[in-house]
Amino acid sequence: MIFLLSACGCPTYKFNVSNRPGVVDYTYNDANYISTERSTKNVAACKGKVHVAWFGRNSSGQRAVFYRRSTNGGVSWDPALQLTSFVGNLGLEMWIQCYGDTVVVAYEKVESDNNIYYRYSTNGGNTWSAEALLKGGSNNQEAPSIWIWGSNFHLAWADNTPPALLPVYYVWYGKSTNLGLSWVSSGRRDLSDSPIIVGDPTNPNNLHIIFMIFNALERKARYIRSTNGGSSWSSTFDLSNGVNAGGSGFWSRPIGSISAYGNYVHAVFVDERFGNKEVLYRRSTDGGASWSGITNLSNTPDTSWSPYVLTNNAGEVRVYWTDKSDGDYEILCKISTNNGSSWSPNDRLTNNTAKDVMVSLDYDPTNSRWHIVWSSNESGDWEVYYTSEPCPASSDEDLGVSESEGFAAFRMDKDGIMLYKDAEVKVFDVSGRLHISGKFKKGERIGIKKGIWFILIDGKLYRLII
Repeated sequence: MIFLLSACGCPTYKFNVSNRPGVVDYTYNDANYISTERSTKNVAACKGKVHVAWFGRNSSGQRAVFYRRSTNGGVSWDPALQLTSFVGNLGLEMWIQCYGDTVVVAYEKVESDNNIYYRYSTNGGNTWSAEALLKGGSNNQEAPSIWIWGSNFHLAWADNTPPALLPVYYVWYGKSTNLGLSWVSSGRRDLSDSPIIVGDPTNPNNLHIIFMIFNALERKARYIRSTNGGSSWSSTFDLSNGVNAGGSGFWSRPIGSISAYGNYVHAVFVDERFGNKEVLYRRSTDGGASWSGITNLSNTPDTSWSPYVLTNNAGEVRVYWTDKSDGDYEILCKISTNNGSSWSPNDRLTNNTAKDVMVSLDYDPTNSRWHIVWSSNESGDWEVYYTSEPCPASSDEDLGVSESEGFAAFRMDKDGIMLYKDAEVKVFDVSGRLHISGKFKKGERIGIKKGIWFILIDGKLYRLII
């Protein structure tokens, strides 16, 4: 069968950003390398530059935050920079965000005081501020997320203040106009945990927070919004519609993500109402005032986990998640080109026997490019990988492309190719979009129009000019 799919990422380009053989590098700092609370954001893209941050260990098991950037949209990369010293524990989560030439990396630091620290750059990653306390207090503070627009710096985090005999976390929000050096507003919003804050690029006064309630009685995804730049907030809306996430341990959390552009707000979260862990989707077409019903977006036979959603100015919405349906963890995705009204079939970003987990993404309108980052142990140790969509320009050596003469798997003609063996075939255009996918028989002819194409046959990549 031949069918059309959208591409999750460039099939001809995957870059090992961390590239420290023999040591552990990951996007999420956990013993299982699977998010236990919420999605993190490890990639930010602005003005043609791509910024990636991650956790790295040394041989003694201590952890530090690392950073790397590309100044040409992901084609080539500067050397990695270590943003923090190695310490015993840096917490679980981090967040990287940019606006123009401003880049901020925030992270949990539990080595001494269980607070949120950060570093920032105001020149696109050329130089960085010293490490500083972003939000501090006498109790546990964790799960930072950031939205930057102009001079406004919005922060949401989880906070165990006031203290209690048992850890009781609240969602807090703060706004700064000077990159966190001082705060014009700060306050407790809800009895809950693991917030993610985003803004609307068409109206930066519109802010949206997704978070979860997680205790012995409730395990649900929730939502609040502000229409006045964070000065006041709506009442809490139950995205889960009264249904607990199900499962046990950290698997019982309704881990989720949110994105907004104009009147459209897109939210994803996880629960078991359809029989196993699935990525569920809801959207608002009026800026978060009301919400659609719940759609089972992943619909796979095994665990779907840790979804990340993002939309752009063209109405394209992408949802990526970790899925265990093949027996190991892979990154899958779905794409909508009409603001969530309809969706492509499930597609793959990864396909191997390793664990591929904790995906996050960003979109840069400067060059209309999606940037995707995830963790994988396919090399034998954990590394951080990057790809983009459409594909960045690169050389055949970088892409691993075979020579176009003397093919053992097929022969070319003016209207396509004919196979010399039974094979699984995928045909991509030069932008990385998947045009043909399927299993074909020996002697079967695959018609391809004139142009430059990448042909993936049983895992081997060829470039053809027809």
